[in-house]
Amino acid sequence: MCMDEPEAIIALIENYPDFKAMYEQVYEICRNIEEVMGMFSKELRELDRNTVQLMIDEMQEELNQEKRKVEQKEQQLSLEREKAEQEREKRSRRGKKQSRNWRISGRHTKKRLPGLQNLRGNPEKY
Repeated sequence: MCMDEPEAIIALIENYPDFKAMYEQVYEICRNIEEVMGMFSKELRELDRNTVQLMIDEMQEELNQEKRKVEQKEQQLSLEREKAEQEREKRSRRGKKQSRNWRISGRHTKKRLPGLQNLRGNPEKY
């Protein structure tokens, strides 16, 4: 609808009477460029606002994902620490038990082999 010939516009209005109100509105807008620019400015502001909000939402989602990853890593590390601590405790208990068994077995050895001290004292005999 890029006609500015008055005859063509009159023919359209005669064939389509509802077109007259739309044409008048468009004609007034075209005459008032500031109003057109204002409409575009409003729309651009709204688009900018929506774009900023979308970017904020996307960044928040990325941040939430990273937080979940960090929490998972922390849980994993915590479990690994617990396992390591349990393993240390096991080793410590085993070491104490072996130490106690060593002392006990040493006592039994002395009782069973009383001549062992004689071996140490006089190596020329053997």
